[in-house]
Order: sequence, then structure tokens, then C-alpha cells
Amino acid sequence: MWLKNIKENKSCYYILLIVGIAFLILNILTPEYLDDYLYKYTFINGIADKDHPILTLKDIYVSQLDHYFTFNGRVIIHSFVQLFTGIIGKNLFNFVNAIIFTSFIALSVKYTINRLNKPLILLTTLLVLLCFPAFNDTCLWMTGSIGYLWTGLFTIIYLYIFKNLQKKEITSSSYLLVLGSIPLGWTHEGTVFPLALSLIVYCYQNREITKSAAFPFAIGFIIGAFLCAFSPATFGRASGSGLTLLGIVNKILSGFVLLSKLKLIYIAIAGLIWMAYKEGKQKILYFLKDNLLICGGIFFSMGIVFLSGFHSSRTAFGTELFSFLLIIKMLANYNCKKNIYTIVSMILCLLYGGIVYCSVLNYKEYQRILQQIKEPSTCIITTKDSHYGIIENWIRTPLVSSNSEYFFAYSPSSWENQDIATTYHKDSLIFLPEEFIENISSDKFDTFSTTPTLPFYAKRLSDYQKISKVVYQLKETDFASLPFYIRPFAHNLGRYTLTEVKTDKFAVININGTPYLLIGKNKMIDHRVKDIIYE
Repeated sequence: MWLKNIKENKSCYYILLIVGIAFLILNILTPEYLDDYLYKYTFINGIADKDHPILTLKDIYVSQLDHYFTFNGRVIIHSFVQLFTGIIGKNLFNFVNAIIFTSFIALSVKYTINRLNKPLILLTTLLVLLCFPAFNDTCLWMTGSIGYLWTGLFTIIYLYIFKNLQKKEITSSSYLLVLGSIPLGWTHEGTVFPLALSLIVYCYQNREITKSAAFPFAIGFIIGAFLCAFSPATFGRASGSGLTLLGIVNKILSGFVLLSKLKLIYIAIAGLIWMAYKEGKQKILYFLKDNLLICGGIFFSMGIVFLSGFHSSRTAFGTELFSFLLIIKMLANYNCKKNIYTIVSMILCLLYGGIVYCSVLNYKEYQRILQQIKEPSTCIITTKDSHYGIIENWIRTPLVSSNSEYFFAYSPSSWENQDIATTYHKDSLIFLPEEFIENISSDKFDTFSTTPTLPFYAKRLSDYQKISKVVYQLKETDFASLPFYIRPFAHNLGRYTLTEVKTDKFAVININGTPYLLIGKNKMIDHRVKDIIYE
């Protein structure tokens, strides 16, 4: 029996090694992106100061102290970000992140069945690749993966240790575990705060836990999560945003939009329904009780989905992480036929092959952009509109001005462009689509003109002038054409009732001696724009 276990463990390690190498290749092919440049500099008075690059651990300490009071409470996570972006570098990050990813897969399985299991490793890897929210942002992008993937691993480490500590009696030295679990809780509030709330409920319902070493370990995690979620910066943003009925309705509607982008929670629900059908009511109730902590994490993290007001699927990373763990727990209860795992392996290979192919194309485009940036006299960088179809979720393109919530690449004053320019020792940089540059002399730019693929409206100006105000003139909304679930609220939402909208997403740039006014599109109202007024 022990020989069989040794053989099984050996094959598991080989699979994990292959997974790690495969993920390392994807990391190498993934470029730096937006916040990776921001965090290269020390935060001073709420601003990443380009005169103070991160060079030492002291710089990180000063930066994160300011960050805690002005941005958010993710001090530990963003300390790692600044360590890699400012001091250690992207190349070493690629190796560390591959180890983190492999550890995440291995520990997810071990947390479920207390040992490694070859079929479950393959299924877990497939689930992560196919279903994790915004895989390119949460697992490959340097700032994003430290914020989400690493938080996921730290969360599973906590759950694994917590489960084992419940079997040990509490002693006076057990309270040292508080210090050990605070850092595990002080990571990303979107994941750890719902788990902290679930822990409070769990400990209240299981009073016997106060006699185990797991109790101080829970206290430390809860403290860390609250320090993260309720930083002075968080309170500052909350008090500044205000709380209105219209704002709450907007956030709830955004929550429903976000729900449509999720996958794992629906797989988990379907699995529970199947289990109830096959195993009966008692079995499902026992399963839910046995996994109360994870189920609580799903429940409380849904609050973030509906109250955050964000559309990005990575906002619901906590919900998807806990759903993911619940799915693995369900899979561990069933023995699938051997050919199922052969099929899973084939799907993984085919999917990975497509991802690598597109990643290579993306990497070549990144190198083309870098080559332009490194030219001393070049400040206008041309970009190509790259689309990777169904592989898009696994590719972190170097510049995505049309899809980013903040980044308008044509403006030399945007903080992203300023940070990238400073990193490469240039005074300024702007990024313009190759399609626009090729048609720059066209008569169509005598008036505001664009194409569906351009992220902005463009107009040639007769002379250089300072533009202080840009306003979209809008057509009236056809309320009858709106989705049925929006109609009851639409008449109270400015998005649908306003006839004009002011925007600050504009810039006047000089191309070959000719000034152009570029105005970023607003996707929500783009179809209603009938005129643009500027002064």
C-alpha cells in the first residue's frame, strides 16, 4: 500500500512540475501593464512620486504607510508588488509567480482530501484555467496576480492550518498564532473580509472552538482582515462618495451585470443540486454543515458583488474562490472513470497550446512597442488593435486603452503614460492606434470622426488651442428599447435621462506639426452621441 502511495505522490509531483513550467512560460510572455509602472514609485501625499523611485525596503515602508491612509488597506500585498516592480524585477517575479500558482493548485487539492491526487490536480488546473475570473488579470498580470492569486493562496493556507488546529487543544503559547494569522488576513479585502465574517459566525455557532488552538488563529485573521478592509483610506472614500437611493440602485444593477460574468458559483450551485438529487436531503445538509466556513465566504462575498459598484469580474474573485473550493470538495466525493482524466488532459493541452500561440503574438507586439519607446526621439508610439477571440481572457495585452476604466493612452498627462515615460527616461509618451496614424491626413478628420475600432473621436484643429471644456450632446433615450429589468429605474438614472454629458477624457496633441483634438469614447452613451461641443 505504501509503495502505491509513493508512486501516486511521485506522479503528482511530475504533473505539478509540468503545470509550473507551463505557467512560467505564460508569465514570461506576459508584459508589464498599467499599475506595474505606478508601483515603481514611492507614494507621497497620495501620489506616486516620479522623483522617488522604489529603490530600498525603506522606500516601500514609506510608500505603503502613505498608501494605507490615502488609497486602500492592502499594505502587505502592495508591499510585495512594490518589491517586485521597484527592486527585484519582472524576471524573478515570473519564477515566483509560477511557484505560487503551482502551490495554489496543490494546496487546493490537499485542503480538500488531505493528500495529493493526480486526477483532482488535473481537474483543479482545468477549473482554474477555464473559470477563474479575468485569468489574465488575476493570475498573470504582475500587480493583479499578487493581489488576487497570492491572496487566494494565503487564504487556502489559512483554511488548511485552521482545519488542522481545530484538533489541537489551546495552550498559553497558542495565542502566538494571532501574530502568525494577522498577515494572512491582511491581504485583499474582497476575499478576506467575507471570510472573516464567516469565521465570526462559525465560531459563534461552534462554541467548542474556543477550547482549540484554532480560536486564536481565527482572532488574528479577523484582525488582519478588518485592518485591511477598514483602513483610513477606505473610510475616506466611503464618506466622500455619499450614500443615496440612486447610488444604491446603480450598485445593485452593476451587481447583476457582474453576476452575468461569473462561472464558478453557478457550477457550485449546479453541483449542490445534483448532489441533493443523487444523495438526498440528509447528505446535502451534512455537506453544507461540514463546509459552513466556505459557504459563509460565498454568502458574505456576494455583498461585495452588489455593493462595490464595479463591473470587472475580478471584483468577485472572493465569491469565485470559495465556490471553487466547494466544487473541489464535491469532486472529491466521486470516482470518475479513467477516460475522463484522459479527456481533461487533452483539453488542457489544446487550451494551453492556443494560449501560448496567442501569447507569443502578444509578446511580439509588446517588444515592438518597447523598441519604439527606446528610440530617443520617439514620443508617439503606434499600437496595433489585437484581438484573440476566445483566448482573450488569458492574454494581458500591453496597452488596452479602449477597455481600461482609467487609461486613455492618447493623453501625455495621464498618470499611466507619465509613469511609463519616466521609467524609460523620457519626457512624455502617447500611444495611438496604427489605424489612426495611417489615416491621419484623411479629410474625414476635418470634423469629429471615428471608427468602431478607435477608442476616441478625433478632429483636426486649425491652430493649437487650449481646450478647457468638452461636452457630448446626446439623443433622447428610446426607453422602450431598453432591457425590461432596467426600464423601471431608467427614468431616474442620469445615464438615460441626460441630454448632455461633460467629459475630461480629452487631449490636444501635435502630430507632424498639426494639432488634433482627441476625445475618449464613453461606451455607455456612445450610441447616443449626436454632437460634441468644445471650448
